[in-house]
Amino acid sequence: MKQEKWEGRAKQEHLYELLEKIDTFYCFDEIDSKKLTALKIAFEEMFVNVTKYAYPKEKEAQKAVAVTLEWLDGEARIRLADHGIPYNPLCKADPDLSVDVMQRPIGGLGIHMVKKMTDDLQYSCQNGENQITLIKKLI
Repeated sequence: MKQEKWEGRAKQEHLYELLEKIDTFYCFDEIDSKKLTALKIAFEEMFVNVTKYAYPKEKEAQKAVAVTLEWLDGEARIRLADHGIPYNPLCKADPDLSVDVMQRPIGGLGIHMVKKMTDDLQYSCQNGENQITLIKKLI
């Protein structure tokens, strides 16, 4: 298994740096570039959610995130870990896409999109650490 870890402040200014790391880490000739693009879009959605919602304003100074990239047998895994407010996005019901967009409640489309763009999505919270793992076969 190949693995790389990045740790830093949960700020959107780190997004492009992390997307470049993903490109470099999963740079293999046999990679399906469309699948990698889908994984990067899903990662972007989850990373931005952490930067916006994981930490309350009074904990702004503690706003940190760890991103772990893993590669094993053609499968990419990207894990985001934070010590913010525990929240399992997988418990949210999928939005009803048959309802007119103007009548639909706000929220839920991002996680729905992430579910569709990954092969598996896992959440856990242990010892105050939220972990969301995006899994996608790239070969």
